[in-house]
Amino acid sequence: MERLIPVNGHKLLIMLFIAMLVLLVPLKGIADTAGQQPAVVGLAVAPFKNISQNPNYDWLSAAFSETISTRLSQVKSFNLVERSQMRKLLKEMEISQLGLTEKSIEPGKWAGVDILMLGSFLVMGQGEGAKMQVNTRLVDVQKAIILKGSGLSQQAEFKTLFSLQDKIIFQTSSALARTTDPATKKILACHETESLAAYQFYHLALQEQNPHKKVILYKKALSFDSNYALAYLNLASALYLSSYHRVSDIEVEKNAVKALSIQPNLSEGHLLLGSYYERIANKGKGKKQRKQARKKAIFHYQQYIVQTQGEKRKSQLYKIKRAKRRLTRLQRK
Repeated sequence: MERLIPVNGHKLLIMLFIAMLVLLVPLKGIADTAGQQPAVVGLAVAPFKNISQNPNYDWLSAAFSETISTRLSQVKSFNLVERSQMRKLLKEMEISQLGLTEKSIEPGKWAGVDILMLGSFLVMGQGEGAKMQVNTRLVDVQKAIILKGSGLSQQAEFKTLFSLQDKIIFQTSSALARTTDPATKKILACHETESLAAYQFYHLALQEQNPHKKVILYKKALSFDSNYALAYLNLASALYLSSYHRVSDIEVEKNAVKALSIQPNLSEGHLLLGSYYERIANKGKGKKQRKQARKKAIFHYQQYIVQTQGEKRKSQLYKIKRAKRRLTRLQRK
């Protein structure tokens, strides 16, 4: 018969304590893993390459990038690199936007970027029967390799452009294994407009350098879609910049207010109106006009700050900081 080895009281307590630690450590690890938030991915969308050999479609290069970036920025686990930062990175590496490929990527030179989306499109035919081939791929910029299963190759009628963009957006979210709540999924599926003509003129306006022509193109976009919130906002912004020598411009106010009436969560609309009313509060004619403008400026700056809570992009953080400074200055008066 096997003999039991006697254990004194102190040794028994020590053994029990060690056993409890062994059990608790893995439980703690599981709890930490379960509560861990998903890492934020720095995502950049390069302008798509037009391989159609038809310059009439060049506007789509930046339009694809802008639309996909704007909509994916709604996903909290993505930190989208903006166009200005993208241009700066390419300039530093002496790479043209349309000459960018996974082979030209140098790891270590893409600060803040984890994943880069590269894309191209080919438009075949003209008019109502035109077709489009779109190809995308996601590149791990630190390893300079294409992520397996992340690409999309799709051919469809040109008039279904918005559906193609939807597929790219959801494919990207799925490939990077980012779970999104139902509300975010609903936002991702929202189109800025349902009019292809309005979309074209709006993006032509974004890419136009001449202020007068920008205004004409935004108005042309609105002639095809009178509920195009972004077109109203950018029209107001273009008018604001071109009329800086004037204290007030009723068209700036009218278009910015219209944009917010269509899309209340358009934070940039509040920022623009805050700046617009602040200018009147500082330089307006008459004490009453300046006082009313000051109240409106405070309201819109407050709305902008509230709507941008949780923002992580550097360029936006700068705007928020500036808005807070201006708000404080107005409140002291």
